[in-house]
Amino acid sequence: GGGFTAVAVVKFTGSAGNYERIFDFGNGVGGEYIVLSRCSTNNELMFKIFNGATVCDIGKTQAVGLAIITQDAWITIVARYNAQDHSVELLLNGVVVSSGICSQPLTDRTLTTTYVGRSDLNPGYDDYLSGSIAGLFVVDAYMDTTAATLVADAMVLGHDVLSTQCTSCPIGTYSATGSASCTACPTHSTSPSGSSAVTECICNAGFSGANGETCNKCTT
Repeated sequence: GGGFTAVAVVKFTGSAGNYERIFDFGNGVGGEYIVLSRCSTNNELMFKIFNGATVCDIGKTQAVGLAIITQDAWITIVARYNAQDHSVELLLNGVVVSSGICSQPLTDRTLTTTYVGRSDLNPGYDDYLSGSIAGLFVVDAYMDTTAATLVADAMVLGHDVLSTQCTSCPIGTYSATGSASCTACPTHSTSPSGSSAVTECICNAGFSGANGETCNKCTT
């Protein structure tokens, strides 16, 4: 797949719980989990991807000493993984607070548990979320910051994110998966309305080249 993105609007309340979960997705097989939670009982977030014994972990160490959870206040969190470069990021209210590179790609998996507000990885050790979740949107794709912000804004306004209507990109442009904007085709090429990949850009008459790549003027 193209990656993973989770967008959450959350408010932590009361006393800080141990590894309070925002979500915990897994299958119980070899530790294939994706977790977003508080780190221990401190004021930091933690985003972890488990590929069996290998863990891609950000927020827990990179953001030590950075107060990114404010109790009793709504915060917008984006946790995402990019399959193209294996990068992971945590954004708080639109600002990157932690990032890293996974040592191996996120493996494809079939999830059997999709817990929200509770732990599946360590249910006897990790606390339930003490607080509220105004919205949680998860997709098996990498979303750019503009697209993720649109989702978060819709949640804050109480709108149904899944009913948000997209508009097709005009002729001569395309919008890649996870992007909220249209990009112009390479020079001297065009695409049909609604194109979703640069490879749908075809050279204009009198020019030649592979779809989505540089178009050169034909010679006779």
